[in-house]
Amino acid sequence: MSSTVLVMGVGSYLGGNYASHLLDRGHTVVGSFSNDISSDKSILMSHKNFKGIVIDIERPQSFKEIVLRVSKLYAVSKIVSFWGFHRLNPARSTKFEELNKSFVYNVSSNLEFIRCSLRHFKQLDRIVLTASLAGVKPEKGLLSYSTSKAALIAATKVLSLELAPRNISVNCVSPGWVNSPVSDKVLRNLRLDVADVESQYPMGLGDVSDLFGIYDLLISNESRWITGQNFILDGGRSLN
Repeated sequence: MSSTVLVMGVGSYLGGNYASHLLDRGHTVVGSFSNDISSDKSILMSHKNFKGIVIDIERPQSFKEIVLRVSKLYAVSKIVSFWGFHRLNPARSTKFEELNKSFVYNVSSNLEFIRCSLRHFKQLDRIVLTASLAGVKPEKGLLSYSTSKAALIAATKVLSLELAPRNISVNCVSPGWVNSPVSDKVLRNLRLDVADVESQYPMGLGDVSDLFGIYDLLISNESRWITGQNFILDGGRSLN
């Protein structure tokens, strides 16, 4: 059954590809970009069932107005968030500003937007957040990222308890390393060989399409009794 899904962060590789996947499946998608330049360049804007909006994550005071505007045009029943910020830095050089930005992008912005959405999206019944394997299995150089993603996983559980009486499920997806332009850039910056990274994954590296199934389940009617869970998709990496 088709729904109206608000996808936050369609300017990202994963967010944009998942929005396209939803459109192919007949859903209506309201997708958020970080700026007008990103939206103008996106092929999603040409789809008749896609509506692009611009949300400045660093201006949470604008969230309420944006949610109210969207609620007057679309009966949003699902929210899927791909908002996030990632930077590699050892603890000794991770400054307060980086920690603060990580929490704003990975945690605070998500929670504030959900808070605003709860009042105006009357048909909302599914919320899916995107954390990371790094929030469960931390690695060197990921202090701000791992810490903030772990906080998002914890927030998912709190939200699920508070929103259960309203029949709103809240779940989280924590992907491991998947092939993407962003991951390729990280490998180059770290001077790592993709074969070395892939060797840590019993089932090899995944593609973004390998993640779609769990998101599809979590926004579907079949997930009515699933809430407060963090789903790790990592091809077995966390078992090592």
